[in-house]
Amino acid sequence: NCKLPFSGINAEYGGWLSDYGGGSQGARVSVLARINLRDGSLMKATFISGFSDSNPVPNWLLVNKLDFPAGGVSVSATSYWRPRLADGSPMSCPIPPPYSYSLNFTATLASVQHSSSGECQ
Repeated sequence: NCKLPFSGINAEYGGWLSDYGGGSQGARVSVLARINLRDGSLMKATFISGFSDSNPVPNWLLVNKLDFPAGGVSVSATSYWRPRLADGSPMSCPIPPPYSYSLNFTATLASVQHSSSGECQ
C-alpha cells in the first residue's frame, strides 16, 4: 500500500478512495487532503488514481491543476491508465494513454459529483 507520509489515509478520513490497493511498484498516485490550518492535522483525504487494464489495480495519475469553486474542489489531471468514473470504476478508453481527466469533488472529498475525460467514457 501507500508509502510515507500518507500511509494513514484510510476510511476514517472519509475520502472518495480511501486506499489505492496494492498498486504496482513505484505507482504514482495523488492525494487530495483538507488540512487543519491551526495545527496541521489531516481532516479529510482521498487518493486519486488511474486504473490499469493489464494489472487491475489503481495506478499512475498526475494532478495538473486544482480549482476551488464554491462547495467543492475541481481537479484537472493526466491519467496514464484508465481514469475513473464518479463511482470509482474504470472508464472505457478506445485509445492508449495518456488521458486528460477532470473530477469535481464535494467539499468533504467524500464523493465525486462528476468525472470526465476527453478520450474516455
